[in-house]
Order: sequence, then structure tokens, then C-alpha cells
Amino acid sequence: EGKPVGLCGIATDITERKEAEKTLQKSEAHYRAVVEDQTELICRFLPDTTLTFVNEAYCRYFGKKREELVGRSFMALIPLEDHEKVRRHFTSLGADNPVSTHEHPAVIQGGETRWQQWTNRAILDKEGNIVELQAVGRDITELKKTEERLQRTTDKLKAEHEALTEKNIALKQILEHIEKERQNYKQRICQDIEQAISPILKRLKKKARPTDANAFEILENDLKSILAKDIDVFRDRYSRLTPREVEICELIRNTMSSKQISNCLNLSLYTVHKHREQIRKKLGIANKKINLSTYLQSR
Repeated sequence: EGKPVGLCGIATDITERKEAEKTLQKSEAHYRAVVEDQTELICRFLPDTTLTFVNEAYCRYFGKKREELVGRSFMALIPLEDHEKVRRHFTSLGADNPVSTHEHPAVIQGGETRWQQWTNRAILDKEGNIVELQAVGRDITELKKTEERLQRTTDKLKAEHEALTEKNIALKQILEHIEKERQNYKQRICQDIEQAISPILKRLKKKARPTDANAFEILENDLKSILAKDIDVFRDRYSRLTPREVEICELIRNTMSSKQISNCLNLSLYTVHKHREQIRKKLGIANKKINLSTYLQSR
């Protein structure tokens, strides 16, 4: 009649299973505490980006409660223009590439955009399919700002270097033009000396008195020096001297004594000596035991 007349039961000892469950619960509690204490952002999510777990640091960072995050896609926290880039990154994960790192911006509470760096690990089933993903992230906004400042500085230095290079090229062209003009000028001077002055000097030398022959000889030697393209050497040698001192220097360099110089230039011997003192002072050899004639000949 369907009425129970007795009971029959089979009992199985499950003490070990219960102990294992307790151990597993303790282990999960331990690792959950470790995860919750981390300052890094930690989360787990499904392949469709639905969050299944977030730690406390993740909640604090985005200013949301756990129930506001778990069960929803984290793509809502990422700017729309970066969605495709993030999806492409996740599709690159698999059995051959289970771990990867990428960076992307995120919008936190208040609308502020910050930069994050995430290390993602794919959790695979026996067939190698992704069943879940775990990610550990950190804020790199300040690092990004530093990189941007460094890039701006680099771009500025590059622009300044290019501008300086252009100026150097222009300056080089100007200097080349000046040098060319200087060479042309030297050439014209040499031509003038050779064509106009030298013939006159030769005629004067023939008519000169015997006492003036030495002076003409010195003058001819100086003109030959100029014609030999020594104009710059000639100019630099006497740049600090007066025209009269230059004249006396040339006579001294050609081994003329003070008395001969006095006769040649129609100056008193005293005046020649004063000029010699000034010359030694300007050439930096005053009060030194250096023969002036030898010194000038070595220049």
C-alpha cells in the first residue's frame, strides 16, 4: 500500500574528504588574504572580459565596491578608443603564449584618466582552451608622464641640434666665401706688387745712392716674402706694432745695427734705441737675454 515498513541504509566514511575540504578552505582563505593584502591590482575574468574576482586594492583604485565590479566587464573602465587594442592583446594569449604584459589607459572615479601596466596569465583547460584569465596590474601614470617629458625634451634637443646644424652649415658657407674673397684679395695685392710696385722699385734702386742700397735690398726681400703668399704671416708678426716699429723691425731682422738704422731712417740713435725697447716690450721679451735680431728672424 506504499507505507514504509522499514529503512535500509549504506554508510560511507567521509572523514578524509571533510578534512581535505577543511584544508582546502584554509588554503583558499590563506591565499585570499595574501591577495587582498597586495598593493598591486589583482583580478580574474572570463574570456569575454567579465570580472570574476577583484582584490581590495582594485576596488580602492577604481573607487567601487566589489559587487559593482564582479559580474561586469572591465572594458567599461577603459576609454572606448583603446578597446580594440586591448581585445587584440587578449586574443594573442594561448597555450603557446600564456603570459603577456601590456599597457593601456583607464578611467577611475571622478573621470581622471590614468595609465596601467598589466601582466596577464591565461588559465587553460585540458584541451588548451582559455577558461579564465588572471591579471596583476600597477599604476604607471607618473612613469608615462616622465617618459612624455623626456620625449618632449628629446624632441626639443633634436630640433635645436638640427637648427644648430643648419646654422653651422650656413656659417661654414659664409666662412668659405670670406676665405675665397680673402684669397682673391691676396692675389690682387700680389699682382699689384708684381706689376706696379716691383718695376718702380727696380728703377729707384738703380738710381739710389750706395748708402741706400741696403735699404732697397731689405724692401725687395719683404716684397718677395709677400709675393710668396706670406701676407698673413707678415701681418700677424707685427700686429701689435706701429708702422714705424714695423719698419725698424724689418731692418733689425735683416741684421742692420742701430747706427745703420739711424742713418737709413734719418733718426737719432737715441730714438732708435727707444723704439727697440718698445718693440721688445710689445713682443714680450723685455728684460730677457734674447737677441732681438735672432728672435725676429725665427718668427
